[in-house]
Amino acid sequence: MHPFIKVIFFATFLSTLSACTSFFSGDEPVPITFEERKQVEHAGLYLQVPNWRINPNNKKIIYYVVAFDGTDNDKDDITDGSTQTIVAHLFDLLHGVNGYDGKYYSGPGTHGGIINSRFDAAKCFSCVETAERALNELSKYLDNAVQQSQDLELRVLTLGFSRGAAIARHFMNQVSNKFQTSLVVDQKNPGGVLVRTSGILYDTVATGVIEQLDLGISPSTDFLLHFIANDETRRLFPVVRDFDVDFFPLPGDVSFLSFHTCKPPRISTSNRMVQMALPGAHSDIGASYESGLGAYYRLYGEIALLKMGLIEKDRYQLKPNIFTAGKHDSRGLYDYIAEYLFGERKRDVTTTKSVPLKKEEYELVKTRLEKLHSHEIGYFRGSTDIGPLVFDLYKDGEKLVVDKAYDEISKTEFGHINEKPAIFYSFPQSTESAWLPLSEKVWNAIPDGKKSRLEFISLRRNGIKRGYFFVNCKAVEMRE
Repeated sequence: MHPFIKVIFFATFLSTLSACTSFFSGDEPVPITFEERKQVEHAGLYLQVPNWRINPNNKKIIYYVVAFDGTDNDKDDITDGSTQTIVAHLFDLLHGVNGYDGKYYSGPGTHGGIINSRFDAAKCFSCVETAERALNELSKYLDNAVQQSQDLELRVLTLGFSRGAAIARHFMNQVSNKFQTSLVVDQKNPGGVLVRTSGILYDTVATGVIEQLDLGISPSTDFLLHFIANDETRRLFPVVRDFDVDFFPLPGDVSFLSFHTCKPPRISTSNRMVQMALPGAHSDIGASYESGLGAYYRLYGEIALLKMGLIEKDRYQLKPNIFTAGKHDSRGLYDYIAEYLFGERKRDVTTTKSVPLKKEEYELVKTRLEKLHSHEIGYFRGSTDIGPLVFDLYKDGEKLVVDKAYDEISKTEFGHINEKPAIFYSFPQSTESAWLPLSEKVWNAIPDGKKSRLEFISLRRNGIKRGYFFVNCKAVEMRE
């Protein structure tokens, strides 16, 4: 490929970047493997969220919610095939249902005429302006609150998805610059106004504005929960990860399986931050697709609010067959063309460090977080789904030796149906065996003499009924 053609390709399409069109985004449903299901199910064990109702300083506490949505996302203008993002959902739950004061800001590209909105979607000219507008409206709210009480702590919960998460980060840093957020100052001069922030963010993307925004964890921040899309690959959606220089994060493991074949999750936890890279594409994590995996992340957002003491709902029943509805391939035509021209590549990552805390401030934040984490809130979660057929096995010449089967399969045996290889299996409550015939393509995909995982996964949604064979977490064959 001539270099000039590559330059023309990028110059043409980067100048018209929009995160909403089919050219840049896709929504093809893809199945979720057994191991990925376990990763998502067990991630809830690491939702170690502080209870924001605890009052360690005996000040009057008031709460304010600020929500920044993603590019082209507006909770009051939902396109076909989509639903409210998780940020809009959580804001409506807090503000509309539970009565918390606050403000929602629709994402870049949702205001102005078609030309201005497309340029804003591309370059996010409104990002800094939106953060400043939110800061000014918070200032007005605080001015009114101070008239009622001087010995006051304002706790600002900041929600953000995609570029909205980048705006949220910048906003929280501007809160530190504008207001009195220091615990040291508050301790030395009690009786004044203290402002603290916490954030629940989803797959932070700062395309076009990374140099204009302060993205590190703010000194004002008590706690940050950040969900990252482990399956997002689009070139124009590089993700921002966090590293807290004061509260060293510990890794978490959510697979609970002795044998792994899929991309592992990436989880890190401390009293101040929980960061989870979990299965799904960008808008799976942001829960803006009409169906599928995003419903699980919507649930985890609600559970985080419960653990913070901000809502009282403690029983959660997921809709049936969320996993069976699948996750998504978010690539649009742009990405397929780019892969053809330049080859596949991993998602770009920018790691931001937190703003360092001075020693005295760190000690007070540490003590505060220990108190906030001392009151754990429990919950119940229930779900029903169609599980995949999963076998850990070895190929030994012309036969398969099944080492382990999952989801209550009690008996397995290798044999043939019409001279084709098959796995016969049964459940404890059944007196008859079923069988899973293996095509030549599936058979050849199983390596000789190596432990492997064979899965047959159903994908069902909106009239789609498909079955997929996976070998070692790679799709091998699809059957309608």
